[in-house]
Amino acid sequence: MKKPIIINSLTVQYDDNKVIDDFSYTIEPGRCYAVMGASGIGKTSLINAIMGLIPYAGTISCDRSEEHTSELQSHVMI
Repeated sequence: MKKPIIINSLTVQYDDNKVIDDFSYTIEPGRCYAVMGASGIGKTSLINAIMGLIPYAGTISCDRSEEHTSELQSHVMI
């Protein structure tokens, strides 16, 4: 059974530029989500953080327990 991806207080920063600041959200399994917004707002950074491709502050987990990146990647389809 798939578990939700829980994002809590996610912050992504490049040098002094915060592109995501204190973002929290729960992505429920079996649902389809779209990430939309203006250029430079942090859409790609959000996906990259979930996939473990960039450093971030905050937590990204499944079922309220910290997961390894490979387990999170099994929940995301791009």
